[in-house]
Amino acid sequence: MADYSGFMFDTYESESRQANPVNSEASMRMCIGWMMDTTKKHGGAKSLRLMPGGRYEFFYGCVAGSTTITVWVYPPVASKCCLQIYNPETGTKEAEAWNVSAGAWEQLSLSFTSEKKVYLGRLANFTSHGADACAWFDDLV
Repeated sequence: MADYSGFMFDTYESESRQANPVNSEASMRMCIGWMMDTTKKHGGAKSLRLMPGGRYEFFYGCVAGSTTITVWVYPPVASKCCLQIYNPETGTKEAEAWNVSAGAWEQLSLSFTSEKKVYLGRLANFTSHGADACAWFDDLV
């Protein structure tokens, strides 16, 4: 087992695709804009629904070597939903994958060379606010 002392995660980079300015009150609320939902699901009974401008962060343990992470997304528009992975020690983005199409389930996949440690993953929906601007994520592996 690798020694892991733990790290506090800050917001590492400003996101140019984010719907709201990073420091606005509305943006801070939307950064946690998620819920489990049964409306659209790829596998199982529920999926993660992200509101416009919302994000969901998770920890991802890796062994040393080549690592591939996949997730299915049902995006409202093209090129606005992503899967990202960050190095916990440096705060740098290791890899990211963006959706290509809209209105159908699409698999996002990213690969990177990992060390034996825990990384920070992020699912994000950078669409502008609107009636049908939610994104659904499912089957994260």
